[in-house]
Amino acid sequence: MEMTRRVDQTGFGDLKIIQDSEAFCYGVDAVLLAGFTAEILQRTGKCPDRLMDLGTGNGIVPLILSHKTQIPALHGMEFQKANVCLAEESVRLNGLEGRIKLWHADVADVLAAWRRKRVDDFSGSDRGLEDGIVQKGKPECACGKETDQNVDAVQELIPEELRALKGCFDAVTSNPPYTKRQGGAVSTGSAKALARHETTADLSMFMELAALMLKEKGDLFMVHRPQRLVDLLVFGRKHRLEPKDMQLISGHEGEAPNLVLLHLVRGGGAELRVLPPFAIREPDGSYTARMMEIYEKEFREEE
Repeated sequence: MEMTRRVDQTGFGDLKIIQDSEAFCYGVDAVLLAGFTAEILQRTGKCPDRLMDLGTGNGIVPLILSHKTQIPALHGMEFQKANVCLAEESVRLNGLEGRIKLWHADVADVLAAWRRKRVDDFSGSDRGLEDGIVQKGKPECACGKETDQNVDAVQELIPEELRALKGCFDAVTSNPPYTKRQGGAVSTGSAKALARHETTADLSMFMELAALMLKEKGDLFMVHRPQRLVDLLVFGRKHRLEPKDMQLISGHEGEAPNLVLLHLVRGGGAELRVLPPFAIREPDGSYTARMMEIYEKEFREEE
């Protein structure tokens, strides 16, 4: 299918992004994640040397963080090749080749290579991989155990440079698919469906890989649905990611929250700070003062 491409202004300085209107374009949740990450890092006085964005899509989070922070090395990992190509074009368009690095890789493949276990036998998964979902590069022997050939097959899918980055990141961000897999495979022909639904990797796998990528005391920043909050906290503890900051976001004031921002620290102490909630939009549909602050725009009260 031919791309329907456009170049959009992000609203952050002169940053532009190339998007495909037929695919999954970034939304306010990615903007919230980048803003939350930048604010927590500023509050804690941290400036990571290296940050990874897991499931980076078209690269919007590393792009925004290149404007909001001084992080010298921003990485993004995405399993849809078309998205990686768009992200790389956006990096070149903004002259950020020396600062942003994109990787075409699957969370499930990298995780399998690093922990040398079968992905479809992952005990930490909230459901495990369902029957009928074919895992590329992970053949099974008759006894159901992983063989050396299987490990080699998975390793071949991982760029050599990426294999060396285990435990090398000071921070990780992630806006993973929100919809929990209910069984069966999502159509591989739908880029939007793949972006929204857990397919080869579920939430626990995203969090386990983030933990493996992080240095001790490294920071993980996530945006997800409040309905998955218990999963986020349980999987965090399972993978030594201790929740430190949480913020609930609603569409309009008085509505139930529909997004949660979460900051976790690998090997951190047990102490959760609940930040004040806020709404994205005013009753008339315009952005609230808080959202205008995140977008770095002046907010003018109506006279």
